[in-house]
Order: sequence, then C-alpha cells, then structure tokens
Amino acid sequence: MKTAGNRKRNMHFQTKVLIVSVLIVCVMAGAIGSFWYRQTSKQAQSSAERYIGSVLERLNGSFETMLRDVDHLVICASIDINHIVNPLRNYKTAAPSEKLACNQTILDTMLSLYQFKTYLEGMMISSVDGNYFRIGTTLPYQTLIQQPWFYEVSMDGKKSAVILPYSNGSEMVLSIARNIYSGSEQLGVVKADVRYTILNDCYGKDFNGLGAIYIIDPVSERIIYPLDVPQQIGAQLLTSGGQGEASGSGYAEIDGVSSLVIYQRSELTGWLTLGVVPESDVTREFRSVSLTAMAVSLLFGVVAVAFLAVFLFGETAKIQKLCTAVAQIVRILRASSGLFIGIYTDNALSDAFAHKLLSFLVEFRQNFGYTKRKTR
Repeated sequence: MKTAGNRKRNMHFQTKVLIVSVLIVCVMAGAIGSFWYRQTSKQAQSSAERYIGSVLERLNGSFETMLRDVDHLVICASIDINHIVNPLRNYKTAAPSEKLACNQTILDTMLSLYQFKTYLEGMMISSVDGNYFRIGTTLPYQTLIQQPWFYEVSMDGKKSAVILPYSNGSEMVLSIARNIYSGSEQLGVVKADVRYTILNDCYGKDFNGLGAIYIIDPVSERIIYPLDVPQQIGAQLLTSGGQGEASGSGYAEIDGVSSLVIYQRSELTGWLTLGVVPESDVTREFRSVSLTAMAVSLLFGVVAVAFLAVFLFGETAKIQKLCTAVAQIVRILRASSGLFIGIYTDNALSDAFAHKLLSFLVEFRQNFGYTKRKTR
C-alpha cells in the first residue's frame, strides 16, 4: 500500500516537473520567435531602404544628367549674344533681307544645339513680338501662348523652368524653358522639349518585380510618371513624407495596401521620385527566417523535454527502489525490537532525509544490542 502511494507521489512530482519544463520551453520559444520577428522586420525595412535608395539614386542620376544637359543647352541659347540675342532684338526693325539673315542665324544656332540630342523632340524660340523659330515638332505659336504654364515661364525671370508633361500634338513631352534678355529687356522665350519616353527608359524597370516607381510634383500632387495610374494616388503617396526633406522613407496606404515608400527629391526639378513596395513583400523573406528560428527553438525544446522526461523516470525509479528498501528495513526494525518506527514522506525529495534517519536508527539499534549484551 505504501509502495503504491510512493509511486503515486513520484508520478505527481514527475508530472509537475514536466509541465513546468514544457511551459518554460513554450515561453522561451515564443520570446525567441517574437524577438527574431521584430529584429528581422527592422532588418528587412533597413535592407529595403538601402536597396531601393541606391536604385533611385542611380536612376535619378541618369535622368538628371540628361535634364541638366538640356538645361545647359537652353542657357547657352538664352545668353548667346551674337547668334540669338542680337538677331532677336533687331528682328522687328530689320529690313527684309536682314530679317532673312537673322532668321537663318537663329535657326543655324538652334540646329547646332539640337542635333545629336536623341532625347529631344523639338526646340523653339518665341519673341515677345510674336516671331517664332522652331526645329523638330513643337506646339504652334497660337497654341503655345494659350498654355497655362507659358505665362508662368515668362514671369520666372532669368532662371530655367521645368514644365510638367503635356502633349505637343503628336506625343507627350516635358520641357525646360528660359527667358531671353538683353540687359533688363525681355526679348522672348527659348524652350527645349524632351521626349516623355525617356522616363520609360530610365524608370521602366521595377525593383525585380517587387515594387513600383512613381515621380510626383509635390506642389500640384500630380503624378508625372507613370501616366496610367489614378491621380489620387499622388496624395496617398505624399502622406508618407517628402514634404520638405531631400530624402527619407515612411509608410502609406496605397489602395488599401500598407506599403513602404522611399523617396528622393530632385535638386533640379523639385520632383519626388518614390519607390513603393508592399509591406508584406518587404518582410516575406525575413519572416520565413524568423519562423525557421522559432521552429528550431521548439525542436530543441522538445528534445530537452524528452531528455528531461527520460532522466526523471530513471531517477524516480531508483528512488522508488530506495523507498521499498527503506520500508523493508523499517519492518525488520519493528519486528526485531520493541521500537515503533514510522516514517512517512510526502515526495521523493524527502526520501533522502528518510534514508539518513533510518541509517542513524540502524546504527542506534546495533549499538543498543551491543550494550544490552555487554550488560548481561
């Protein structure tokens, strides 16, 4: 009966230890998994920002190099005294033969600037008197002066203006324009048109199919590239930041999808170039790493619990044998002496104390028997 009771108590002790061990393993695995998820999410965002930022910097560098070349061309035309400024100033009062010479001088100069620029669609010079010189495909003069940006360009003084994409009648272009001055007198406007397809050439490739690139004018919130997306997305993208910073990152809800947005501002145009990647795509690969780490932690935990169970069952079996032997000793001592010895333990750990106590009692019994014989 007592042996069965000891076994029952041992089983209770084993169960408690195993339950505590399983809880510890689960808590540790959860903590490790949570830690890895947070760390890998941060690492994923940081890696995505570095990668997309480097791509945007490279693409913007190529595009701005081309635009600066066009801007340099427009500046050269606006300050060319002998071939543009003087002929344009004298054109109104010149004799018919002189007008022809002025016209040829201006067109030859424009052609020398325009040729070999494969990204240019056209170039034009318009005087305040209504005289119009052009090469390539450009807007007719009457259509030109009706454009909402034409007045703004004429009021920009002696600095270049970048005109948002528009149709020149045959295809989409974007332009760089600059006023022509003779001293303080405004003579006209020079404008160079860049093929819109250059944007497709520069930005047409996504980030290995993971995201998309947008170019936005932050003032008008108009999407410059690409043109086949709803314009309201521009306002959504701007919620991620970029209102004044040269570069940065943030999150925005794009058509109901949380997305990581990395942006860079152009020094020349003031436009924002944004790389957009859905948040789920950013953390997808790193999430698999954190799940693998959690699975490995659980596996090691299960192995540890299994070894602990084997160890506990082995040790409690030894303790059970010890308890049985102690019980036999107690019965022998009861039968061979008048002493009543009763030792009850609550669990296997206190059996060690019982063993020490019984050893003392056995030694005492031997000494007691020796003393009794000696007295006789």
